[in-house]
Amino acid sequence: MTDHDRTATPLRRRTRRRHATLHGDEVAFWDSAPAEGLVDERDGELVLLIHGIAGSAHTWSPLLAQMARRGDRRRFVAPDLLGHGSSSAPWADYSLGGYATGLRDLLVSLGYERATIVGHSLGGGVAQQFAFQFPQHTARLVLIDSGGLGREVSPVLRAATLPAAE
Repeated sequence: MTDHDRTATPLRRRTRRRHATLHGDEVAFWDSAPAEGLVDERDGELVLLIHGIAGSAHTWSPLLAQMARRGDRRRFVAPDLLGHGSSSAPWADYSLGGYATGLRDLLVSLGYERATIVGHSLGGGVAQQFAFQFPQHTARLVLIDSGGLGREVSPVLRAATLPAAE
């Protein structure tokens, strides 16, 4: 246990389920920010959390709870990627570049220019693509057991990315 863990007081956070319509598609996301102390939701740092394949924003629930216990003052946004969770499942571009562009559009619609991008599994591949396509919007890149770093993607994972694969 670090000194920070012992001295941090729980921070009341406002965590709510939100929706945004981007290019006609509905994107559902968790939005978690300190409940007090911010003049504007865009004050401070934004951390964008990108889930893995067959996952959803709920993947990040334990992390959001831990950040509240630690008194973290950053804003966290965890979207359901298109075709996952409560987001629309259009017949659309499910490529890494398509997901990265959609996340950039969400970031800008929330009024941010830059964010720390955190990706797990498939989300790590999306995060890498985001940083490559939009370096001006990337403050930091964090990869957790990231997809896209090995030599090949298994046929099972490829099949899971096809529309209506769930």
